Amino acid sequence: MKRLLPVFLCVGLLVVGLTFNIAQAQNDLAPIGDGSSAVDLTPPVPLPSLHGGLLYDNGPLVNSPGTGLGGADESVLQNNSLLMSTLGAGHQVTAQNFMADDFTVPVPGWEVNEIVTYAYQTGGGPGASTMTQVHMCIWDGPPSTTPNLIWGDCATNVMNATTFSNILRVTETTMGTVSDRAIMR
Repeated sequence: MKRLLPVFLCVGLLVVGLTFNIAQAQNDLAPIGDGSSAVDLTPPVPLPSLHGGLLYDNGPLVNSPGTGLGGADESVLQNNSLLMSTLGAGHQVTAQNFMADDFTVPVPGWEVNEIVTYAYQTGGGPGASTMTQVHMCIWDGPPSTTPNLIWGDCATNVMNATTFSNILRVTETTMGTVSDRAIMR
């Protein structure tokens, strides 16, 4: 009998004014333009891994490839067509703000050697990254339910690199014109 292990990952980054973007749980990833291109909005699922492959992906960030300044991809908030207004959510370590994502380990034996997160700091362009720290905890349940800590301590900086992802966070009204929310990887 297989046992599925639900786990929650909480991430905090230390940067004043930092905002986190995972494309608002895919709700703002409907097609841009005339709606003729299809976008898969199904919930993310764990992916199989064979010796170093991807274990889990919680969905795409880009819904407008190549339309940004300098040919960058864009993650477009649909502020006009869907009346959305939140570009992202804060997750500053200094303010005790953390973001969580839930996923299920479908089979025993996952060996995680890299976790990639994406974030932007409002006012931060595509130059050198302003991200300085990432703090992570992995629990066996929702953080609000006093779960067991599986990994991490939420105090140790685990970041080893940061760079521009070639993605800009914009709105429908600023597409192709701004780069002040450059998403860092």
